[in-house]
Amino acid sequence: MIVIIGKVFSILAMVAVGFFLYRSGKLGDQARKDLTTLLLTVTTPCLSLYTLYEKELTRETMVSSAQAFIGCMGYILVASIVAFLFAKLIRTKVEDRGCFVVLMVALNNGFMGFPITKEIFGGDVLYLLVIHNIFMNIYFYSIAVMQMNSGRGFKLKEALRSLISPVLMAMALGLIMLAFGIRPPEMVDSLIRSLGDVTVPLSMIVVGLQLGPSNMKAILKNRQLILASLMTMIGIPLLTFCLTDLLPLYNEVKIVIIFSTVFPSAVIPVALAEQHGRNAKLIAEGVTLTTIMSLATIPVAASLLTAYYC
Repeated sequence: MIVIIGKVFSILAMVAVGFFLYRSGKLGDQARKDLTTLLLTVTTPCLSLYTLYEKELTRETMVSSAQAFIGCMGYILVASIVAFLFAKLIRTKVEDRGCFVVLMVALNNGFMGFPITKEIFGGDVLYLLVIHNIFMNIYFYSIAVMQMNSGRGFKLKEALRSLISPVLMAMALGLIMLAFGIRPPEMVDSLIRSLGDVTVPLSMIVVGLQLGPSNMKAILKNRQLILASLMTMIGIPLLTFCLTDLLPLYNEVKIVIIFSTVFPSAVIPVALAEQHGRNAKLIAEGVTLTTIMSLATIPVAASLLTAYYC
């Protein structure tokens, strides 16, 4: 327990560094954008790549990988139904209902999830989270777009083009290397690992930079957004735990499926909503609110899951 608390504290301290750098004027919006680009195009792909190719392909690895991948599909199905019903219950506007659903379903289990999971649970659980995240990325650019655009059509070519991202390409390459037992030369492996390990501190500092300009007074005036965020960070994780715990899965897979749900709403749907003319401001405010809530849900969930499954 003390070890978990120590690791969570170091993560929160990194977030605080980013927050105060923004508020003090040392780093601004341009720095946030540049560092996010560095994360998504270099360090996170490297972290995903070596996490996959360093694993040994065994029967247990194959079974647990399938469980993690299918588990993500099951999560999206159940969470989408719950989110839609809840969005109707709190009487959201019809034109914004899809955005509320995506806000409650889309998980930031890559950008935030990878470094935090690596720091708290280690490489084996991170490997399963990478597998879990493959379908989450597919969800972002296909199902989530359809949910936001309900009744307005869906452009398949545009969605397929969006799927070609550095992170997903690194995952695909890592899976090929895993399947065929390919390992890079030691010099290349060292470079990939060094770049990938930068992801942990850098991503947490970026989260702090993202929270820097937040106007919480304005956000807290939106009652429906607060209720949706509470469902995202408390209701859906509790439901996921109750359902997942009943399934005959490896404990590491259960940790991945459950722990993923305590991360905030993903940032990618904000850009997708902007691109498709939906309410991007609503999703952006939801991302901010759930990110702040996650500073509490992540350490609590990490401690409980460690005590329960490890």
